Amino acid sequence: MNSYLNDKKRQKLLQKKYLKEKKKHLKFIDKVFIRIFFSSIILLLLTYFNTSNNDINVKILENINFLSISKTIDNLFNTNLFNKGELTVYSQAFYEEVKFENEVNYISNSSFAGVESLVDGIVIKIEKRNELYNIYIQSSDNLIYKYCNLESIDVHIYSYVNQKDVIGKAVFDDEKYKFELIILKDNKPLSYYENSQN
Repeated sequence: MNSYLNDKKRQKLLQKKYLKEKKKHLKFIDKVFIRIFFSSIILLLLTYFNTSNNDINVKILENINFLSISKTIDNLFNTNLFNKGELTVYSQAFYEEVKFENEVNYISNSSFAGVESLVDGIVIKIEKRNELYNIYIQSSDNLIYKYCNLESIDVHIYSYVNQKDVIGKAVFDDEKYKFELIILKDNKPLSYYENSQN
């Protein structure tokens, strides 16, 4: 009789464990299907916008921010399907010297040639002028970070970059590595330190 009860308990425990694993598996599958569903919708919309060229479509394409859309979807489903964590605010002591003059942040370092991204974001534009590069990165809060006059770059258009990823190399001039940074919020320039305190 005791062995029969023990077998019953063991069966119940195994059944509970099986149901728990099945539920976990279903949650994972649900997440995958939700990603596929929203990715398909975004691809369909992009295809539609690319095939029709009226003024409304052009404005939408110029102003759309997929990071903020993915953040909204994550909030809606109370999960982190697209964004793997909260965006971090960068440190004020990130670079050795920062001067804000004429709406431009002039940044220099004496020991490190790499230019690191200050925030998580997407590369939305790359320019090459006079053999130097400009990289535009848009964060999920719609700020544009324009890194100017880089000797070389390590990203492509529409690359996703994490905070502190090296995106390029600064120019070596007067014993220092130098580049310019323009931070735009609603097309208004911000100083490096003003933005790091927000």
